[in-house]
Amino acid sequence: MSFYIHVPFCRHLCKFCEYTRCLVPDDNLQRNYLQIVHRDIRRFLLEYPNITLEGFDIGGGTPSALSPGNFAYLMQIYREVIHRVNITDDFEPSIEMSFKTITPEKIKMVREAGIRRISVGIQSLYFSRRHSDIGWKYPEAKEIIGKINDIRAAGGFKINLDFMYGFSNQSINEVDNLERLALEELNPDQVTVYELRTNQLYDYGSTKPEMRAAFYDDWYRMLTDMGYLGAYGQNTFSLDRHDYGVSSYIRHRMLDGGDYKGFGISAQSMSDGNVEYNAGKNAADILPLIPPGRIPRDATFEASEHYDLPVDEKFAKFVCISAYSGGFSWRIAKERFYPDFFERFGPVLDFLVSRKELFSNGDIEISNDRIYVTKNGFRHYGPLWSLFYKPQLITVK
Repeated sequence: MSFYIHVPFCRHLCKFCEYTRCLVPDDNLQRNYLQIVHRDIRRFLLEYPNITLEGFDIGGGTPSALSPGNFAYLMQIYREVIHRVNITDDFEPSIEMSFKTITPEKIKMVREAGIRRISVGIQSLYFSRRHSDIGWKYPEAKEIIGKINDIRAAGGFKINLDFMYGFSNQSINEVDNLERLALEELNPDQVTVYELRTNQLYDYGSTKPEMRAAFYDDWYRMLTDMGYLGAYGQNTFSLDRHDYGVSSYIRHRMLDGGDYKGFGISAQSMSDGNVEYNAGKNAADILPLIPPGRIPRDATFEASEHYDLPVDEKFAKFVCISAYSGGFSWRIAKERFYPDFFERFGPVLDFLVSRKELFSNGDIEISNDRIYVTKNGFRHYGPLWSLFYKPQLITVK
């Protein structure tokens, strides 16, 4: 299985972010939160002492927004876990940081803890220059380059940069001119591109689906021209094909539906299809910091929400996560969900492949042990992947 720690503190609250987070509290409340997480992890390890970890990610929020002393405590928690568990050969932990909170001191702490992957969000150079109300604070190019150089100077790190696309009033050329220059200057090991999606309507909201597909085409062409590897439809790209552009925690979730345990407020866990979300679990003192309505206000010290998912929902969740890699493994589908996968979804597969009569490559391709989305299929990937949850939809005209 894999572990995940959620640190919900940020210096600024980005309006496009839907994760549970709040402004950074004082040092004492930071420490209190970490102590709660620490106790929860220790109890879990006592109950399950023979764990082998495939991955360990620390995200948020912004973990690096913690004060230096509390960030050191977070790294102490990580080291304690690693000393008490076994790890797989491909174990590759990761931590999220931001340009405004990266310091040489924190980089050193991360390195000494043994974490070698750092993920930092640029999001959009175009967008942040033109929309000051987004919440995300755009660091100047000199600051970005300086922080990346600090990470590289520490040695041995794999750097991932996050970008977003699909903003209104943004042209393809602006993606080329700004983002390409950033990538050429920074030369990250991995790049993750996200389509802007939000449940709230803002002036800078996302564009129409066909325009977002055009943005993705441009990103895909640009990244592959620069030597990054990734299947069409994938949103993670890497200079090393073997890592799929993600940490081992995400890799095992994405490719084989691996189990994971989340620690911290609102963190998600999944095992054999049983899904649990921490509500106020072990975090009674931190509840006032969370925006109203985000978690139950009457949550008890051990409160959580638990769901026993039926197999169709378990499989749908796996498909949605795996689609970040541009498709999913039918072998895993057979092993973990449906032994009769090809019989059950035969009409869906026939329908998606047969659309070659209309389009040169149809909507999907089946090769090796995977089902890949094609360029045509990507243009309506929402309905496409939904067919693996409700296959009867193909009968609706």
